Amino acid sequence: MRRLYPIFAAAVILAMTLTGCAAPATDQPEPTPITPGGASPQGTLGLAEELRGAGAAVELGEKTRQDFFEPEGQMLLVDGEPVQVFEWPSAAQAAEAAAAISADASSVGTTMITWVDTPHFYAEGSLIVLYVGSDAAVEALLADALGDPIAVGAAPWLP
Repeated sequence: MRRLYPIFAAAVILAMTLTGCAAPATDQPEPTPITPGGASPQGTLGLAEELRGAGAAVELGEKTRQDFFEPEGQMLLVDGEPVQVFEWPSAAQAAEAAAAISADASSVGTTMITWVDTPHFYAEGSLIVLYVGSDAAVEALLADALGDPIAVGAAPWLP
């Protein structure tokens, strides 16, 4: 029994030492603050928070797809208006995709588009945002968050 005592004591000390060396529990890191006025939002959720901070009611909608963009998009409802947000892995890839959008928003690359309302494309950092509508307040919110639109189409002709 006396021979086992030093081994048992060493095992207890080792266990106590290892327990004390465990990494402390950490809280979630603080989110990067979003600065208004055309500063690059931190992705889709950062844009949503920036729009909320500007006083908009923003809800996360369903995923969305557009044939002319590679990444899947995320729908945001901004004051009830659908806004599509597409996020690329890098700002360079988003800039390349944005360059394919015609100034009058009638085409993206080789895809010709007929819109049901006025299209507005915004680009900032790794995001391209598409708002198809004519709500001036939503347009102003997006311009404040993302800068001026890179393409705006004409309102569709309706009989």
